[in-house]
Amino acid sequence: MISPKRYLAWSSLAFCLMLVTGYALAAEETRLGPGDVVRIAVYGQNDLGTVARIGNSGEITFPLIGEVTIGGLSTRQAENEIAGLLAQRNIVKDPQVTVFVEQRQSSQSDTVTILGQVKSPGRFASETLYEGGAANVVGLLALAGGVTDSAADHLLVARKEGGQQKKYEVDLVALLKDGDLAQN
Repeated sequence: MISPKRYLAWSSLAFCLMLVTGYALAAEETRLGPGDVVRIAVYGQNDLGTVARIGNSGEITFPLIGEVTIGGLSTRQAENEIAGLLAQRNIVKDPQVTVFVEQRQSSQSDTVTILGQVKSPGRFASETLYEGGAANVVGLLALAGGVTDSAADHLLVARKEGGQQKKYEVDLVALLKDGDLAQN
């Protein structure tokens, strides 16, 4: 049994990394990935609307701007990126951009969700995982930009195995500082 003091210490460090397959996140938390098809609209500028498939490097081609990298961003971040470019280049004054995901390349079960005290939490498609070498805990942490300074000493991995939810606790100190690959 974990003592209340130790539990409070873990809680105060506010680190929880969960790798959960098959659970939905809000659209703004969902990361865009290679092969996803997006419909982009600019309010009051129908001629700038476009439908694009995100390339393997995360890029799309947008009218009057050219290549824009939105792969790895949430839909909200992609909206802000495109709006910023439109305003910066004086194409549209105060642009209101909306990004809709029309088609996902991978299914929900082919994703991993990384939450907690990491630099870039979010959902990542399986293509990103395998191309980025994230087949283990260290790779997943790297994909999420690494842990923050306030991360705890342990993390929780939750995954489906054989149709059942399994949970594992990983000792980050042993893995990252001591090089204990059994924790990976």
